[in-house]
Amino acid sequence: MNGLLSAAKQQLEHELMVTKNLEEKIKVRDAEILRLHDLYLPAQNLEKLNIKYTYEESQKAIKKLEEQVNFLNRENAKLSCEVNVFKESETGSIACK
Repeated sequence: MNGLLSAAKQQLEHELMVTKNLEEKIKVRDAEILRLHDLYLPAQNLEKLNIKYTYEESQKAIKKLEEQVNFLNRENAKLSCEVNVFKESETGSIACK
């Protein structure tokens, strides 16, 4: 009976050691999950920053193109007025803005 008790104690000690080892591995794995999660979040932020940058650059390009179109429209209006002046110079002058 004493030998059976001794074997049970050894088995219990072995099981406790295995359990402790597994708990340590779980802690290491949980720490790795948290580390990877922290690495993942900035990647999402970088993607959002990239989208925001692309949007802002697109808005700048649109504004620049609108300014160019407005300039060309003003120049076109001036040239049209000058052409009309030349066409109408025989009958009188046309007021241009």
